[in-house]
Amino acid sequence: MEGVRGVKSKDGPDLIVSGSSTLTSVLLGQGLVDEVVLIVYPVLLGRGKRFFRTVLTARELALVSTKATPTGVLLNTYRYVGSLRT
Repeated sequence: MEGVRGVKSKDGPDLIVSGSSTLTSVLLGQGLVDEVVLIVYPVLLGRGKRFFRTVLTARELALVSTKATPTGVLLNTYRYVGSLRT
């Protein structure tokens, strides 16, 4: 993770992870995520793969923006706030 921290600390383009539940959980757990984009499809499947396989400490996210596509897909962007406030 030190390599990711080093790249993240430098000026340059944003680092983007797409569709990796394993890597995303690790990056969230290490506090290396600034923003999360969740794409919500209007489909109920009844069961499926858990997005976060490992148990993470509860985290709080703040909604930055949301966009609905003509097909009903939602693009929700969240900013990482910190530990969940109770």
